[in-house]
Amino acid sequence: MNLTLRVGVLVFLSVLTVRAETIASSPGTNKIADLTFVSFDVETTGLSPKTERIIEYGAIKFTTSKTEEEKSWLINPRRRITAGAKKVHGITHDMIKRERIFRTVYPEIMSFIDGSVLLAHNARFDISFFTEEIKRNNKALPETMVIDTLPLFRQWFPDAPAHNLTTLADYLGVSGGEFHRGMSDAAYVVKIFQIGMKRPGAPETLDELIQHAGGRYFFTP
Repeated sequence: MNLTLRVGVLVFLSVLTVRAETIASSPGTNKIADLTFVSFDVETTGLSPKTERIIEYGAIKFTTSKTEEEKSWLINPRRRITAGAKKVHGITHDMIKRERIFRTVYPEIMSFIDGSVLLAHNARFDISFFTEEIKRNNKALPETMVIDTLPLFRQWFPDAPAHNLTTLADYLGVSGGEFHRGMSDAAYVVKIFQIGMKRPGAPETLDELIQHAGGRYFFTP
């Protein structure tokens, strides 16, 4: 979702906390080279996680050395897509009207992200929508941590003119598909993350990565 559009959603966001838990509770080892990450992005029918719905969930599972798996789900929200949201991501009712609803794809998403550290750009938006969908369907919330790549990339690339994915990709010479779709935005996060990990002073442990990002999020009721 476009970062400028996301700014307006802050008044609707669920309260999220960055819980200070021990790194021992994290998946895998504490060395980044040994961790599995999942970059994910959601597209929605509108701005409010309380009243709008997820219509796309794109995710890429990767390590610092390779991409392991990519998966995207289009989701039938059983409601209209607002004109503003449609203008950003280009997803139409005809594209999703025959797709499955969130409740039926959620187990597949949970299986895909299991055992990973999640990455999302401007993560509060994605976490809030995902949390509301899960609660709405009376499902268990993931225990997986989420690292927000927006403050992370601000820390890594302080000279970039802005830190939305479009500007960062241009600044770093990263090419790829269209912006503001689940899979493509997740892919840009992966590419920019991998560039940052090759730079001097890049974190070597999960502890250091969390510090560079200014904390971590968990899904909370």
